[in-house]
Amino acid sequence: MVLVGCGDGGVAHTPRDGGGGDRDIGTVFPDAAIPPDGKGPACKKNEDCKGGVCLNGSCCASADQVCGDLCCAAGKACFANACVTPGKVCYSAGDCDPGQYCEPTLGPNGGSNADGGVPDAGAGNSDAGGAGQVCLSPPPTAGRCLDLPERCGATPTPGCLPTCEFKPTPAKTLDAEQEWHWGASNVKKYKDYVDVWSTPVVGRLTDTNCDGKVNELDPPNIIVIAGDAKGSQCAAKPPACLEGVLRVLDGASGQEIWSLRKPGLGTTGFSAVTLALGDVDRDGHLEIVGVDSNAHIVIVDYTGKLKATSDKPIPQALKGDLTVNTSFGWGGGLSLADINGDGKVEVAYGHSLFTINAKGTKVTFVAKGKGGHGGGPTRALSSFSDINGDGKQELLVGNSAYAYDGKTMTELWTNTEVGDGYTAVADFDGDGKPEVALLISAANNRGSLAILQGKTGKLLAGPFKLPGTGNGGPPTVADFDGALPRRPEIGVAKANYYSVTKVDLSAKKEADKLKLLWKQANHDFSSSVTGSTVFDFEGDGAAEVIYNDECFIWVYDGKTGAVKFAHPTTSFTATEASLVADVDGDGRAEMVMIANRANPTDWKCNVTPWTTPDPTLNRPAWEPPAGQTAWSGITVFGGKGGSWVGTRTLWNQHTYHVSNICDSRDSACHTNENQYGVIPAIEKTNFTVTWLNNYRQNVQDKGIFDAPDPSLALRVDCQAGKSTGSMTLRSTLRNLGLALLPAGVKVGFFVRETQRERLLGEVTTTSPLFPGQAVELLYTTKAKDGVTAKSIFIAKILIDPNTKTFNECRTDNNTSNPAKNPCVLQ
Repeated sequence: MVLVGCGDGGVAHTPRDGGGGDRDIGTVFPDAAIPPDGKGPACKKNEDCKGGVCLNGSCCASADQVCGDLCCAAGKACFANACVTPGKVCYSAGDCDPGQYCEPTLGPNGGSNADGGVPDAGAGNSDAGGAGQVCLSPPPTAGRCLDLPERCGATPTPGCLPTCEFKPTPAKTLDAEQEWHWGASNVKKYKDYVDVWSTPVVGRLTDTNCDGKVNELDPPNIIVIAGDAKGSQCAAKPPACLEGVLRVLDGASGQEIWSLRKPGLGTTGFSAVTLALGDVDRDGHLEIVGVDSNAHIVIVDYTGKLKATSDKPIPQALKGDLTVNTSFGWGGGLSLADINGDGKVEVAYGHSLFTINAKGTKVTFVAKGKGGHGGGPTRALSSFSDINGDGKQELLVGNSAYAYDGKTMTELWTNTEVGDGYTAVADFDGDGKPEVALLISAANNRGSLAILQGKTGKLLAGPFKLPGTGNGGPPTVADFDGALPRRPEIGVAKANYYSVTKVDLSAKKEADKLKLLWKQANHDFSSSVTGSTVFDFEGDGAAEVIYNDECFIWVYDGKTGAVKFAHPTTSFTATEASLVADVDGDGRAEMVMIANRANPTDWKCNVTPWTTPDPTLNRPAWEPPAGQTAWSGITVFGGKGGSWVGTRTLWNQHTYHVSNICDSRDSACHTNENQYGVIPAIEKTNFTVTWLNNYRQNVQDKGIFDAPDPSLALRVDCQAGKSTGSMTLRSTLRNLGLALLPAGVKVGFFVRETQRERLLGEVTTTSPLFPGQAVELLYTTKAKDGVTAKSIFIAKILIDPNTKTFNECRTDNNTSNPAKNPCVLQ
């Protein structure tokens, strides 16, 4: 891509192949062969080169072959002041060999896009499937494959680049800023349906640049059920829990990609049960798994087309007369896994199990368990994990566990001592074997925490009464305190406190096995079963809590519980959770906040003391968004200047654990299955992977501190025949880092004078640059610039510290080399 300085009136496309077009190189070099370094006979003036140009005392066959102080040989191209050999034609890094990337400036059009513009983004919204493409950006241009810059290893080699990292400095507050919002104020389709009370899922679903592929050039999507709770909670306004709209939003902008009102004939919409996401048929595209208004499991493809409907409804959703309970969809969620390793994915709601055929076109009911529900019939959450060490996964539902061999579902154990509840799985004592963290919802121990042995269900610790009132929501597991030895803790939300509990199963005294690490105030005075998630924003080894209650989203410090961030929201608080993922594909984490228009008076948000800031707690005053009475939809926050660490572009279900869904950028899955979005047949046990052993926490195994590294090289086009007139300055802005460099980088062109460097003009990039990629920025001098063909120029990256959009790993290459006209003047 070539960008031109302000006022120059257009974009210049200048593919700079060595070889000089159709010139007869024999007139310059009689043997018609350009030497390997591109240099010809010695010269003092251009006439010595017989049609070529004199460059640094040697003839170059053509001015088009001049590359700074070099003359590129045939078959070479000028790139960042170096002569390189372009590889095969490409459109993305996936078209190149390992260790290479796709460089657009070396394509046939010099990286320009000749499609004439971006199609109307509204064309993809669809009522009933087949949503088609929604083009939010131009298709990628053809480039050429080049080797990525060599990184220095244990023994650095000449010219290698050091690891490029930016490490945030841990602070008392989180430097969050709103990136976008979608809701009542800007919804385009089905305007009443903007209330979100289920956990979103995140993944690359749609082809938003319309190149026929879904890859790293397409931002991830946020997929969610949005309903109309009519200012209340959906169960109080039937059939609101069953009439949601399936929404697919662009993760970079919040724009609606497509919305599906009803999944099929005879339905009134979607139940607001939390969705699940995964490539269930291994066709390279993610599928959305949800529940329709008749309580049937449905599979919707990436275009919005219905692929499958289950043969039977979810049993827990039905009343005695076999009609659907109108409160079904108030809470709960689906879970995906290949439970028996046969290559076909299963889906569970509570203790009801369904299997999906290999093509993703058939969903068959298997069985319903007789043990715990996983929190309750209308709020059930279950998960899959290999808890008995047999190499296959089991279905974990509250205080019960089940196996499935492809034919029969068998109960492994039920612990009647503690009762039903919400679960998470981890290795709490470091023996390589799993334990189950159970937040008990049964009446006799409601709101207490217990630890069960994974293999047998035996009670190992608890019940431990958590602080506060109310029921308690699904537990999170992470290393909250960062203390040695590294062992995970458990976080749970109740009505008026969020708390984190330390686990020590080796303690001799029963009272010492579960101990409170901290508690912090919250506001969930209704259901008090709300979920939460975990993320280490600063990469310091101590994870923070993300928790969304009735009136605020909170980020609690993992070590102390101090409030690092709070922002107003509204929710009637079912089992939903806000979360963290890389939702725009920029290599940095974002926080996704959900909201629904629960009446802020009924839910006591717009009353004292919540309408007054609490500086001690670091809480702002509750207030609605401008022009609205309550919050709704989805709001995305990011770190200022991209200051939060990197993470995955995936979050695929309420009971998310990293090894449940594959991403080729990390090692959470076995190599033979490690493709984006695949639900693995043989899942790595999350609790034995050294960089995991967590639950409802997003993380990647390496590169969390990866940063961009913008560097500049400058050259002046060869001007051989005259000493006056305009000159073209070409600055190559290249990302030598390991993370995406966002668009909007400003580069200034300067001329050096005796006492100063005078700014001539500025150019701002319009597209992001992946690692290795470059963009050529042009500035053509004008008479008013007062420069000559002998002037010396430099280029600089211009950064306003108050409006930084990225953090880089080094700054000593933000100024280019000095450059002047390289050719002899006559």
